[in-house]
Amino acid sequence: MCGDTTEGLDVSHALELYTRVTFAQNLLPELRASPAARVISVMAAGMENARLLDVNDLKLEKPGAWFVAGTQFHMGMMNTLVLEKLAEEPENAGIVFIHSHPGIVRTGNLFRGWGEDSWGPWLSATFFDPILRLFAISLEESAERYLYQVTSGAFGGKGLRGDGVEGKTTRGKESGGLFLVSKKCNTVANEGEMIKLRAKAGDVVWETVQGIVGPYS
Repeated sequence: MCGDTTEGLDVSHALELYTRVTFAQNLLPELRASPAARVISVMAAGMENARLLDVNDLKLEKPGAWFVAGTQFHMGMMNTLVLEKLAEEPENAGIVFIHSHPGIVRTGNLFRGWGEDSWGPWLSATFFDPILRLFAISLEESAERYLYQVTSGAFGGKGLRGDGVEGKTTRGKESGGLFLVSKKCNTVANEGEMIKLRAKAGDVVWETVQGIVGPYS
């Protein structure tokens, strides 16, 4: 685990889910008043798999439940369900909600956080970073993709529509819902898994998350 916040939440969970929801919900009055409001959560869109979400352990407190990849999938699915709920509230119809998957980005994190006498920087430069370059995108390219998501009309709302791309929400609509956006900036319906995920966990995830962020929203 990464340690706990003063509220007793795992730090990674707070960063991946709870602070994002708190931030968005606190800004809803301003977002509703804006002519071109967007909420974009960058995490694991399109990777939903209902089988991997344990509704009996949403905080991943069972022994062995917490591990990096599993936690990211778990919190990513909770992001999707909460954002979908917010996006589909009638009073939020004018806000574009996007859950996005960035792909693998060469951020430079390989070279950060090493001790003064660590072999980490040398190993990263010699072995890890050359491998990463083969399939990762640069920070600059990632920034361009997110500028597109912030400004394109393909995801509902106001924006340029000259690229011919029309995105669909998780319900297959052109607006009034959540857009799951892939690393290629295309929308991903993931319809089969979303149907199962809503039935299995939609209400319990919403109630659990609101129980945690409610005092701060």
